[in-house]
Amino acid sequence: MRDLNQDLQALTGATVLWLGLGNPDGGDDAAGLQLADTLRTNHIPGVAKPELQPDQWIARAHIPPGAHVVFLDAAEFGAQPGAVTWLDATQIQARFPQISTHRIALSTLARLLLGRNASGVWLLGIQPASLRPGNRLTPAVQSTVELLNRLILQHFGPEPAVNASARSAPPRPGQAMTVAALETAAATPNRNR
Repeated sequence: MRDLNQDLQALTGATVLWLGLGNPDGGDDAAGLQLADTLRTNHIPGVAKPELQPDQWIARAHIPPGAHVVFLDAAEFGAQPGAVTWLDATQIQARFPQISTHRIALSTLARLLLGRNASGVWLLGIQPASLRPGNRLTPAVQSTVELLNRLILQHFGPEPAVNASARSAPPRPGQAMTVAALETAAATPNRNR
């Protein structure tokens, strides 16, 4: 099973921009937005919430050379509700080529960002349980948002661990991470602190 903890550790020390995407009134489609809000509350730098208009944010934003951009979004990838996937730009294009709840597909947004100084573009996707209109996340997705917040704080919080050897290795995008594996990763203290 994948280790999202290691994937995030590989970005520690880099400039990371976190983009909360989704519909605030779309049930679990708001998962990325809620995670972005939580990261802001915990003083994680580089957090923005373009919601359903990431193309407009990209057009106005300054992307520092070498920055990594992480889309925080609900993503349908056929796993149990609350499961997480970590995809790089190539995998985003393969899995989500043109279909999107956003005005422009994530694959197109990834190409735009790579053309504007970004060193890497990633999707931290959360499998939704329900996209019915409403302003509340389902319990499974809410739990995942809380776990992801804890895991991201371990690496990017006020006193993140910096491991030079981990920074040199790229994150390993690919298959989904189950909720149980995510709980284990979030409960494991960062050994490099």
